[in-house]
Amino acid sequence: MSSPQSISASPRVSFSALPLELRRAIWYETLTPRSLSIVPHYGSTSTLPNHPVSVLPFVKTHPNSICSLTFTIAEGLHPRLPVTPYWAEPSFKKAIDAVLGSEWRKSEQGAQYDQYGPSVPRAPVALHICRESREVALEHYSLAFAGRNILSIDPDFTALFNASGLNQKRTWVDWKRDTIFVVRGDQSFVEMRSVYGEPFFLEVLAGYGGDDSEKIQRLAVAGHWTPNPDRADQHKKLKEALVESVQLFPGLKELIIYHTDVSWEDFVSIPEEDDEAARRWAAALVRREEWEVQEEIVRVLEEEKEKDDKWTTALPTVVVSRDWQWCWKDGDTRLESCGRG
Repeated sequence: MSSPQSISASPRVSFSALPLELRRAIWYETLTPRSLSIVPHYGSTSTLPNHPVSVLPFVKTHPNSICSLTFTIAEGLHPRLPVTPYWAEPSFKKAIDAVLGSEWRKSEQGAQYDQYGPSVPRAPVALHICRESREVALEHYSLAFAGRNILSIDPDFTALFNASGLNQKRTWVDWKRDTIFVVRGDQSFVEMRSVYGEPFFLEVLAGYGGDDSEKIQRLAVAGHWTPNPDRADQHKKLKEALVESVQLFPGLKELIIYHTDVSWEDFVSIPEEDDEAARRWAAALVRREEWEVQEEIVRVLEEEKEKDDKWTTALPTVVVSRDWQWCWKDGDTRLESCGRG
């Protein structure tokens, strides 16, 4: 048996000595698909009394006005992603400092400015390693989701908004592989309604996202498809919301629905034992499997597309998953990872 000393060491090969094709393939492997949670939200000059931002000129000039539409985005699935308001950006903090001095941040109102995290996720690491890795990354990623200055008539707000970078596209997206998960959002904006997510939220994303909304290929939402068989009007609204939502994104190739595996008793108590209609609905809710929901949604989309001559885009692939579900917990509805058990 050869001694360790007699075994010649394998020659070391530096990364730079590898063939270019192999190096590029390695860089590509660092670009993993992501889920990007996004919540669009309006900014307003309506503030609480003594709110620090109220000292800025634009608030006094345009009280109770909508001033911006921005996007808070985070990597991963965050169904209750807290929004980062425009006034929590550094440029607005500095403007308040100029009026009140830095001591205001020690006050109760000032403390809330430090509770907000970044409004955009980190960029893929390959963008910052070297020129070669960045070239590979830029073949797949582009910047997206700039905010909108709605109060552009005010020069003070416009200067601060531009200085914050909110008017720039700041989120790196791989449109072919990244999934855009539309978040329910803060309840002060709008309440959820209808089939899944919030159709109004999707309308805002499509309307203010500009050309970026047309690039979305993988869209995820969370909710349910559980029409009451005895309520034809409700079923009609569910279908309309589904069709409307899909049509908003012409480049959509895959629609992922995190479907609620709901137990009727978690939400509504059946008042009468002989309420046959309620029991039938409850049984239907409990019985529905992923494939049943998926087949019904696909059938609805196909039927509606057949009736609409102006609907020329291809239907997306529909994926229904119960890996993440809305559930009732601690007096609130939450979206949590449940697995397939």
